[in-house]
Amino acid sequence: ARINEPMTEKYYCVQLDDWVWLCGVIDLEYKTDDGRTILVDYKTGNSNANHYSNSLQAGCYKILRPNAELFVFKHYNQYTGNVTSSIVHLTNNLEAHTMQKIISSAYEIAYELDKRGMSDFDNYERKRK
Repeated sequence: ARINEPMTEKYYCVQLDDWVWLCGVIDLEYKTDDGRTILVDYKTGNSNANHYSNSLQAGCYKILRPNAELFVFKHYNQYTGNVTSSIVHLTNNLEAHTMQKIISSAYEIAYELDKRGMSDFDNYERKRK
C-alpha cells in the first residue's frame, strides 16, 4: 500500500463548545489507495505502542479529523531497540465518548477555578482579542 497525499506535523483546532477548544498536531496523515484517511503518531520511550492505544489521544484525533478511519501508534523503544505498532479504529462512539469527557472535564476545571476565585473568563476573552 502506498502513502498518498502525506501531511506531516499538521496543526488542527476545533471548537467543541462555546468556550472549549481542542487543538493538536498530527505527526502524519495520509490516504490509502482506496481513499481511507490514516493518522499516525510516533512515540519513543521505555514502553510500547499498546501502552497508548487506550488513551484519549485517538479520540481527540478523531474529533480533529472526523473522516479518519484508523489511528496508528508507532513506538520506538530506544533502550531495547524494539519497534511496536498499535492500531485503533476511529469510530463515532469513540469520538462521542472523548468529546463528552473533554467537555465535562473542562467544566469541572472551570467550576473549581471559579470557586477559588481564580477565574476571570470575561477578562481572558477581552485579552485574547
